[in-house]
Amino acid sequence: MQTLRECPTDIPILIRRYFPSVEFEEESLEILCRYNWPGNVRQLISTVERMAAKAGGGRIITTEHVRREIDLERKSALAPSHADSFLSIAKITSLFVFIHLQTSSVNC
Repeated sequence: MQTLRECPTDIPILIRRYFPSVEFEEESLEILCRYNWPGNVRQLISTVERMAAKAGGGRIITTEHVRREIDLERKSALAPSHADSFLSIAKITSLFVFIHLQTSSVNC
């Protein structure tokens, strides 16, 4: 099985498959396609979930959202971790917000 860095053209396809209601600025998708994705598909999905939660009701992922998340990904990859098996409060909050937005009946 090939990695995302070997098949960057799969990234928009995967995003549309897992997140059909989330829209992206064209440049933001290009940035995601150029990123190395050391965590492969799982990391991509997790990153898009966080960006969608942070984007809020507008559900449009901007280049600024992508740049901030990738910067956080790079910083967390360099930081030593003693609790790899635990979810951070920020991640739990992001997931909660994302799930709430997905199940909400409010049309934004």
